[in-house]
Amino acid sequence: MSARTRTKHDFGGRLALLSVLLVGIATVAAAAPFDLTAASMDPNGEPLNPTWVWQQSHPNQVPDNANGAICSGHSWEAPCTSQPIESNDPGIGQILDCLPPGHRNWEIATFTGQVYFEGHGDDDDYSINLYRPDYAALTIDSQPWAVPILGVSIAKPTLHTEFNASETIDNFGSSWWTSFRYAVDHGYGASELDGKDAIVIGLFGQDIKHAGNTAGLSELHPVLGLAIHVQNSPTDDEWAFFVRNSGNEGPCSQQLVNWGATLISFFIPRAYASQVRMVDAEQWGHAPSGHAAALSQANGPDILLIPNQGALVTFTLPPPENRVYLDTVFHLVWTTNPPPPFQGQKEEATELANHPLTPAQIAAYNRAFPRRKPCDIPVVRGGCVTSVALKAAVTANLRFVPQPRARAAFTQVIDPEKPIPDKTKLDDLKKVLSIPTLEH
Repeated sequence: MSARTRTKHDFGGRLALLSVLLVGIATVAAAAPFDLTAASMDPNGEPLNPTWVWQQSHPNQVPDNANGAICSGHSWEAPCTSQPIESNDPGIGQILDCLPPGHRNWEIATFTGQVYFEGHGDDDDYSINLYRPDYAALTIDSQPWAVPILGVSIAKPTLHTEFNASETIDNFGSSWWTSFRYAVDHGYGASELDGKDAIVIGLFGQDIKHAGNTAGLSELHPVLGLAIHVQNSPTDDEWAFFVRNSGNEGPCSQQLVNWGATLISFFIPRAYASQVRMVDAEQWGHAPSGHAAALSQANGPDILLIPNQGALVTFTLPPPENRVYLDTVFHLVWTTNPPPPFQGQKEEATELANHPLTPAQIAAYNRAFPRRKPCDIPVVRGGCVTSVALKAAVTANLRFVPQPRARAAFTQVIDPEKPIPDKTKLDDLKKVLSIPTLEH
């Protein structure tokens, strides 16, 4: 039994020191239909809302690979994907309860969308489904869920996400998370969560137990970071987060997933933001028995304004071997600029050419309708952050982490809480049961 150790921090008046801007275009050498590709990266250098290569030519659709319609074989095997895939199968003691067993994993990724509570399963996993109208990285086998569309509940494919309760929420201490746990335990978890905007970071892969059409259930498992937008208000903007860099994939897996990131950031949008202040912040930390000292290396949330865009929320964790995690709830008070007037530059240039103005008239026009400065930093959800904003932040003694942040590798190691399997017996049993394997 793990010893529960909690710490609470005072955030009064502290301004964030850590930041990474959302930048860059993912450079993925993608060729096969079930290769993941992304147009942009999250602040941690991980793909943001990646899609299948197949979806680039079939936007807003989910691939159905039944009978080899797209490629010959399973989505996690060549020639369907050219990317490296990690397997995570159950131990020999669990294999008969997990047919077909295991997970096939691509990479750590971040997805944004609306979330819907599915349940707290017999395996002690919380299941939450994330909806995006572009169906990013889903398949025909993805979890359908009732999503309200224009007031009508319609079954839509969703991204399945899971995290183990005993590793996470059972030990959370901040107010929203304890209230949500109570709601789940008493049968009304969906009413506390459904339809809220969220940011989810986790190991993207497919649960091959649901591979009826040779393309398994797309999921983030384990969830390593989750941000729930509890209340959207510029004067009382409430968020609930949890963050970690280690977790298991449930009973139908043998290996623990360790993510090498010790700085983990989330971008939260707020159009035309000019100031942000954090109030009423709660933070709780937990470490398993034998790792309590590592809690001193955990910190956050630290918040940094990204002018006109929103803010970065950053957490610091010790290395994943310590299995430390944080949960937090906080409120933000935003100050925003008025939106600039629409600048139809082509129309403006044509009009000025047809009706030349005097220098005095041009000066008066420019004072009334100042031009937007070009972006020095790539776009983040529309608009731009200029070098002027960066210089102002540096003047305010904020320390910037060089960007883009290098991606942290993930590894799969034997979970110390599960028995080590006899590989020979396990491989023999797989052959008898005709279970797909991966050769490394």
